[in-house]
Amino acid sequence: MKDKSSSLTKNKVFSVLRFFLLIVLCVSASVILVWPLWKFSISFPKVYTIITLSLIGLAVLYLCINKIRKSSLSSVIKFFGNLLITCTGIFFSVKFVLNEKKLIALAVFILTIILIAVFNYILNRIRHE
Repeated sequence: MKDKSSSLTKNKVFSVLRFFLLIVLCVSASVILVWPLWKFSISFPKVYTIITLSLIGLAVLYLCINKIRKSSLSSVIKFFGNLLITCTGIFFSVKFVLNEKKLIALAVFILTIILIAVFNYILNRIRHE
């Protein structure tokens, strides 16, 4: 009986220790990673923006190249069509919001979603015929 209660106590102690270790890891990660990035973004906002957008662009380029290498022609057409429609919709939505035409931006955003759905429906119908 003592072994069972001793084992249960050890499990509870280890659970509490793991919890505190997780807290220490989160605080350490924020001090080591997040604070320098925040400081960099505040000190040099233009450089930070250029680096961040470049990394996002490289990630999108990598995903596009992987998609082309691993897929059939119809999948590649579907991917680039969706990418083109999405990027165009985001661009014009942001443009209209910045020009303070929020209702038009909302209409463009909704139209973008509808265009993506119609485009995918048409491609699926063509592929299965």
